[in-house]
Amino acid sequence: MRDTDSKQHDYRPRFPCCFSWFVTLACGCRATGPASSVLSFRDGHCGRPELSEGSRRGPLGPEALKGKLRSFTALRLARATSRAGQKRRAGMTIKTSLSSRFLRWAFAPLSSANAVMIGITIILLGATLNPPIAKAGVIIEQRITVGAPGAPGPVRNRTLMLQGDKEKFQIREGISVVIDTNDRTATLLDEAHKMYRELPFRRVIGSSLDPNGPLYLALKTTDKTRELLGFKCRDYAGARYRGPLMAATTACFSTDAPSSEEFSHFLQSTVRHVGPSGASMSVPSGVPLIIEMTRGINRSFVPADVSKEEAERFRSRIAKIPPQVTRVEVTKIEAKQLSPEVFNIPTGYNRVGRALN
Repeated sequence: MRDTDSKQHDYRPRFPCCFSWFVTLACGCRATGPASSVLSFRDGHCGRPELSEGSRRGPLGPEALKGKLRSFTALRLARATSRAGQKRRAGMTIKTSLSSRFLRWAFAPLSSANAVMIGITIILLGATLNPPIAKAGVIIEQRITVGAPGAPGPVRNRTLMLQGDKEKFQIREGISVVIDTNDRTATLLDEAHKMYRELPFRRVIGSSLDPNGPLYLALKTTDKTRELLGFKCRDYAGARYRGPLMAATTACFSTDAPSSEEFSHFLQSTVRHVGPSGASMSVPSGVPLIIEMTRGINRSFVPADVSKEEAERFRSRIAKIPPQVTRVEVTKIEAKQLSPEVFNIPTGYNRVGRALN
């Protein structure tokens, strides 16, 4: 039996390498050991694998041979599919590696070089998509009347110039004040003597020097509306009490007038920088076309540590003091781009007094 099997295998025809494995499988030979995976070559043909004693079989029938052929075809197809899948997975691995590198670069802690490049890119994109827009200024001409209620008083004119966080106005001929809310500075300019003096910012805001002083109150809206220079406005009212003194303000704000947003920006900026006292201020939006302020006596005030008789005599005396009414009315308002030199200290002016921080 052993010799017969050997002769059968000796008479097996030689096939090229690509078919050797299948012929060996079809004839019933099963290779073992290292020869099962690597076939030796001889003269361009595959050599016969070394066979173990228990691996020899007889010839296969037609049905068995067909089954072996189907198994071989399925195995080759599976190997081809496996190779294609490996190639696809290799491509996906490369893509995933590139994506991972980009994500690690984008979300990793910024190095100094990455931070600089990203900062420059953001600045360039911001400048391209949102170019800076120059803020328009506003010039307001006002007529001021001061006197007792119902009695005509002296009249004077005043011009306000605002742009951004800066305001310039005249106190009298040749004397003007520049307020910069961003730098928290107030500068008095004397044109006749070519001098300037720095004033405490918080002392100027809300004082008699400040043209917007009557507005820095807790103003509340009312139902009364008016019209001036073709622009509608609404009245806002508020009052402030300080000991025996009282100041009440009614201002008609308009959001339709030119550069009303610019004026609102300046007032809001002033309130933010004025300090803790700004928390009690409530300035509405718009530009005030009419301001009416009444300064008088707080009749409900009673001095401390006095008798009832003395308190009554004090009230009767202050009741005879007439109130003072100041009316500010806009006569002209114009939106205009102002030069920065308008708010700068002119060349050749000398400082008077010490510099204030």
